[in-house]
Amino acid sequence: MTAQFNTEQQIDWFKASGITHLDFAVRRPNGAFIGNNTQAVSLNDTERLSRAMKWLRAENKFRDADIYCRPARGTSWPILFLDDLQDHSTVTDHYRAMAIHTSAEGGYQTWITTTTKLNEDERRAAQESLITKYGADAGSKSGEHWGRLAGFKNHKRGGNWVNFTTQSSHPALDSKALSPLFPQGTKADTGGQVVFHQSRSGRTEGGVDKSESGREYGWIINYLENGGSRQEAYRRLHARATARGKTGDIDRYVRRTLRSAEAALSKQT
Repeated sequence: MTAQFNTEQQIDWFKASGITHLDFAVRRPNGAFIGNNTQAVSLNDTERLSRAMKWLRAENKFRDADIYCRPARGTSWPILFLDDLQDHSTVTDHYRAMAIHTSAEGGYQTWITTTTKLNEDERRAAQESLITKYGADAGSKSGEHWGRLAGFKNHKRGGNWVNFTTQSSHPALDSKALSPLFPQGTKADTGGQVVFHQSRSGRTEGGVDKSESGREYGWIINYLENGGSRQEAYRRLHARATARGKTGDIDRYVRRTLRSAEAALSKQT
């Protein structure tokens, strides 16, 4: 199996599991970590994906950089991550999952499909429980954790290849079984809910804006109402808009939406 085919296998699995956008990053030997977390790559944008792969392969080959990926931030996804498993079959024999072999020392990373989309707080809570159950790396539990991208050399481990190992067709992990673990009323987060507000665009149902921008406007109001910072609201909204493939000047769109939300909230006080 060629290096390129290993990469394609992993990306195809993400696509089949409902992941439409990925973040990519490199870590150079001097510790510099360079990512694109505000410019997620659409897996359906073949031209941009090809450019990303050329950049990653050049970094891996000529700069000895390690290569990482993750489902784009700012979006709920039906997926969980576990790191440093010595036996991936404890997961892949039970759930719809894939395993990536990172090195003899590091073992396997697994990505597990869930029955519903989970936000970052929910993924973190679920992964904490699964880490205890399967003996995975306790330090890799964040809901936005980076994993290795197959088809590249692991320079941290002497330059061995990171390989796509297996994928299983078992049922997805039932999110309902995980729901008791999820944080309730998490501050500054909507819990993955879509919050609708009165229309500003004219695209309405019963006077409520159900366009993508209307959804994001509602999310920003809810986020700020619950104590979220303006800086973090900007970053998350930028990531959401990028992940859904919004065209045009995204920076201008995010600034305008934030100003409108803040103006609406000021009228409530």
